[in-house]
Amino acid sequence: QMDEIDELWAGRAAGALCIGGIAALIYLTLLRLGWPALWSALLAALMVTLPAAQVDVSWAICWPHLMGGVFSLIAFLVAEKGGLPRRLAAGLLITAAALLYQPNSLFYMVPVAAGLVSYRAEKLRWRIRWVALHLITVGAALVAAFLVAETLYALALVKPSPLVSIETEPLQKLLWFVTKPLLNALALFVLDDLFEGISLGFVILAAFVALIILAGGWGEFRRAGWREGAFWALSFCVLCVGASA
Repeated sequence: QMDEIDELWAGRAAGALCIGGIAALIYLTLLRLGWPALWSALLAALMVTLPAAQVDVSWAICWPHLMGGVFSLIAFLVAEKGGLPRRLAAGLLITAAALLYQPNSLFYMVPVAAGLVSYRAEKLRWRIRWVALHLITVGAALVAAFLVAETLYALALVKPSPLVSIETEPLQKLLWFVTKPLLNALALFVLDDLFEGISLGFVILAAFVALIILAGGWGEFRRAGWREGAFWALSFCVLCVGASA
């Protein structure tokens, strides 16, 4: 409870701790997935420099949003051990994360994408099943969170928000995703913040990252044939759209 401006530091401190928790969890998760320590540390460090992370810390009321990210990463670690009870526990954590802040519950997708890199030597069928189980866990948890929210609205325990609705123009939303969030994601921590025109640094970094990703896909196609190339492309599209849903 923060009643005065002088108390906002507490919310910012909680946000900073949660961002640190997300970075630490990503680092530990990547190590568990077999990533080298250096790359794990760099990706974890990137989490605290992204513009969204800076906003979540500076806006004192946003620290619960970050708890959604913490819960979702813990959920992956729980689900990755396998077994129905652990999957159910992971689903409950994702449901809680979605009720806190739905987009950050999809931090779960980050280690899923990382796992596809780690498990490249596994058979294609095994990897498809592995990804599918994780996507089913996330999907079921999001449906559960939606039903809980609708129940709270129906019982008048929570006032419905006009911002909560089912998307009626999915193709239009997909176009918006490609032209806005995806470009921002490719540019990492560089903002297109000019009042007029386009920031040159934004364009250069976004193009550079995009070319690296496409080169990786082409490398998969050259290394193992069209099946691996198609799986790479499908995984990339599903995980990108899923993480931004």
